[in-house]
Amino acid sequence: MAAVQRRRRSGQRGQGLFEYGVIVVGIAILVITVITLIGSKTAANACQVSAGLTATSAGCAIYSLGYNGHGELGQGTTGADVTTPTKIPGLTGVDQTTDGGSVNSMVKKNDGTVWTWGDDSVGQFGNGGTGAASGTPTKVTAFSDAINVSQGANFALAVKGDGTAWAWGTNANGQMGNAGASNPQTSPIEVQAGACTCTGGGGFLNNVTAVAAGGLTALALTKDGNVWAWGDGGTGEMGNGGAMVGSTTPVQVVLPVGATAISAGDGIMLALGSDGKAYAWGLNENGQLGRGGVCPCLNSSTAAAVGGAWNSGVQQVSTTGQFCLALKSDNSVWAWGRGSQGQMGQSAAGLDNNSTPLQVKGVGGPGTLAATSIATGYYHALAIQTDGTVVGWGQNAHGELAGAAGSQTSPFVINGVSAKAIAGGTDTTFIVTAS
Repeated sequence: MAAVQRRRRSGQRGQGLFEYGVIVVGIAILVITVITLIGSKTAANACQVSAGLTATSAGCAIYSLGYNGHGELGQGTTGADVTTPTKIPGLTGVDQTTDGGSVNSMVKKNDGTVWTWGDDSVGQFGNGGTGAASGTPTKVTAFSDAINVSQGANFALAVKGDGTAWAWGTNANGQMGNAGASNPQTSPIEVQAGACTCTGGGGFLNNVTAVAAGGLTALALTKDGNVWAWGDGGTGEMGNGGAMVGSTTPVQVVLPVGATAISAGDGIMLALGSDGKAYAWGLNENGQLGRGGVCPCLNSSTAAAVGGAWNSGVQQVSTTGQFCLALKSDNSVWAWGRGSQGQMGQSAAGLDNNSTPLQVKGVGGPGTLAATSIATGYYHALAIQTDGTVVGWGQNAHGELAGAAGSQTSPFVINGVSAKAIAGGTDTTFIVTAS
């Protein structure tokens, strides 16, 4: 597959993947993406992010802040940054939102409906056409029983209640997972099963429990713990130990154990193993594989455990491409990869390109962070502390860390809300609350 420009090289918008490069791309994730499974570690929380769980409170609301140039904050407007957490009007019953968002955002409500807003230039709204950007949440009409959603770089994924996976948006790199899909694909199309014969369903991938949309690549997790990848494979994203090429239909990722969660970034893929370890494959430009060494020459299509004695008891993983986070059962948070904007949370500048995971410090620098949930934006990180308060660290170019002054090298409390769930985008932050 021809080389493509993937990554933004600085903290400014309009460069590389997330504005208008080789393809028009919007959401990380790209997630950028997530996705990672983002949510509380316990089912006691009424609202979840990217966990595919039904909220028990119809009042779950979502707040947004940060960059709003394309209406990606869902506030009904486009343009000015929003620097304090502001409730998205009219959206209640939210039980899932997705890491990543660059020029799009998406949520799932507890009634199984899917809503999106921001850019619609390549059919990201999934309603059969393209249109102007909008800051008003729009229902994706194809879904009434969605159980999991994820949004990538101008494409989106959803899982229906019957375990089938669906995709829409840009298909420049095979992100639809269907050899018959158009580009762009402006309405949801079912993801095929590729060469696999083990999932049944008449040639379509089924028994899917979660999806994760990355920069140019998609992942799906099935009930049997298998992980499937499709789209671009130029840095090893297929995870099958083979040549670094992509696929228009799902390819099975070769993992030593079954997976319980997935996260897709811009070139880097993560899975949480049933053994409680974090596994990585793909891009290593900034040490994202966490195995020692920092070099694109170390990109790998082989999924392997992230290095270090710390890697056990992991409960959650998250990446949008530049860096990675993991949350352990002891509430500790670990970071690796790019740290030029403070993403390592070490209360010190200059910690760029870290191939060895570091434990994130506490608020303001002393001690260590104790969290119940994590999320990654493209250049900033988020966590919910054990008391329900939201903290962020890393870049703060557009107010995504609320009252912080500039980039933060250690966690900073985002004032104004107590969260049930969180998600990060490219210069955006989303917070789900109980009301």
